[in-house]
Amino acid sequence: MSVRSKPNREGKAPAEPEHDVSELPEGWAVVKLQEIGSWRSGGTPSRTKPEYFGQGIPWVKSGDLPDGPITKTDEEITQLGLDNSAAKLMPPGTVCMALYGATIGKLGTMTFEAATNQATANLVPDESLVDGQYVFNYLMSERQSFIDLGQGGAQPNISQEIVRNHPIKLPPLAEQRRIVLKLELLLGKVSSSQQRLSRVPGLLKRFRQSVLAAACSGKLTADWREENPQDIEQAETDICRIDAERRKELALARQLAKHLGAAAPKKPCWEGYDAIPILENSETPASWITIPVGFLCDCIVPGRDKPKSFTGKIPWVTLPDIIGPEISASVSGLGLSASEIEEVNARIIPINAVVMSCIGRFGLAAVVTTPLVVNQQLHAFIPSPTVLPKYLAFHIPVLADHMNLIATSTTIAYINKDNCNSIPINLPPLSEQQEIVRRVEKLFSFADQIEARLRQAQSHVDRLTQSILAKAFRGELVPTEAELARHENRSYDPASELLARIQAEREQSGEPSKVTTKRAKAATRK
Repeated sequence: MSVRSKPNREGKAPAEPEHDVSELPEGWAVVKLQEIGSWRSGGTPSRTKPEYFGQGIPWVKSGDLPDGPITKTDEEITQLGLDNSAAKLMPPGTVCMALYGATIGKLGTMTFEAATNQATANLVPDESLVDGQYVFNYLMSERQSFIDLGQGGAQPNISQEIVRNHPIKLPPLAEQRRIVLKLELLLGKVSSSQQRLSRVPGLLKRFRQSVLAAACSGKLTADWREENPQDIEQAETDICRIDAERRKELALARQLAKHLGAAAPKKPCWEGYDAIPILENSETPASWITIPVGFLCDCIVPGRDKPKSFTGKIPWVTLPDIIGPEISASVSGLGLSASEIEEVNARIIPINAVVMSCIGRFGLAAVVTTPLVVNQQLHAFIPSPTVLPKYLAFHIPVLADHMNLIATSTTIAYINKDNCNSIPINLPPLSEQQEIVRRVEKLFSFADQIEARLRQAQSHVDRLTQSILAKAFRGELVPTEAELARHENRSYDPASELLARIQAEREQSGEPSKVTTKRAKAATRK
C-alpha cells in the first residue's frame, strides 16, 4: 500500500515507510491510520482571557506526553475556555502524538477525559477494530519515520494529514491483544533494567567521593602504615627541611639580583606562611599534618583580560574544560600564541601544576600535562617537593564544602587568591602520598571499567525496545492467530475480513467508507 505525503519545502516528497503486503503474516492487513478510528485536533483558548484557564478540564500539550499513560497535565482550562476555542474533549484511551518541535513523535495515552492543544494529533481508536495499546506501541516503533517526515528547519513539524495517511500493520484483534500483553511483559523488563542501570552513575560518583575522602583522611592507607612503619617519616620533618632549603635558595637569588642590579625575584606565595603554626587535626594520622595549601605551593592567578584573538597552539583553558584528573587541551580547541599571551599579561601554567575551580562550582581540579593558559575561573598551584601534584588534585574535591563556606557570593560564588591559598590540606609523608595516589588510581580505574561496561549495557538495553517492537510488528513475538487456529482446528477472522465487515456496516449506516486496502476490497468480492 502506498501513502502519499505533501512535498516538503524543497519541493520533494519526504521519505515514506513502505510495507510489502506480500510479506505480511497470514491474516494481517495494512491500512491507513485514519481508517482505524476517529482523529481529532485540539486548540488553545485565548491567553488574553484569564477566565479560560484554571481548575476544571485537564489540557494536554506536547510537553505532557510521557511516551506512556498521561497521568497529569501542567495546565487546565475551564468549561468557558473549552467552549470558546477549538479544543475538544477526548475520552480516556485517546492516543496523542506530538506534531511540532523537539517533541515531534512523542506519544501518550489519556487515562482520563481531557482536551488538547493544536500541537497534538489525537486518535480515538475504533475498539471493534484495534486495541488502543497496540496502536500506541506501533506508533512508538514508527517514531523515526515520523521524525523523518517532519518538515521545516529550526522548528520541524508534521501535519495531521501525514499522520492520518501513515500505514499501520493490522493483525486480527485477538492477536493484537496477545501482542500487547507480551509487549507489556517484555518492555516492563526493559524499563526495569533501564531504571537499575540509571542508578549506577550515582553509585559510582559516591564511590569515587568515598575513595577520595578515605584517601585524604588516612583511612585508605591505614593498613599500609601498619605494614611499613620503617617507610614513614613525620610529614612535619619533610616540611621543615624543604622549607629551609627553598628559603635559602630564595635569599641567595635576591642577593644575586641585588648584586647585579637586576629586578628581585617575585615574592612566592609560600613565603607568606610559616611551617609553624600547623593547623590542629586530630582526625588524621599522627604522622600527617594539616597546613594551608599556600605554604605547600606557589600559585598563578590569571588576569582579568580576555585575549582578543586565538591564533596559537598553547591551549586556552576555562572551567568547562576540567572534566578529568588531567588536562592538556581546551574542549573548544582555542589556543594562544606567545604574543597573544604577552598582550594580556598572562602566565603560562607549567606541567605538573594543579588547576582548580575558584568560581561557581567548587572542587574541580586537574593536573596540567602540557603548558597552557587559564582564565579567571581557575586558580593554579605549582607544588613544592612536599606534595605530589596528583595527591593535591585528589584532595581538592574533598574540600568543596569548605570552599563553599569561605566563598564570597554576589551574583555567583567565588573565592579569591587569599582564600584559595588558605585551604587546609591534610598532608601525609611523601612515601604515603605515593601509596595513596597508587591506590586511588587503581580504584578509579576499576570504576572506569564499570562505567565502560555500563555504557555498553545501556546501549544494548536502549536498542532492545526497538528490537522488541520490530519483532512484534513482523508477527514474530507471539503465535499468529492463523497458526493458533490451525493448531486448534478452528476458524478465525483475518483482519481483512474484519475490515470488510466494518466497511459494510458503515455503508449500511450511511457512513462514508474508509477501508481501502487491497485485501479488504478482495474480501468484499468473495
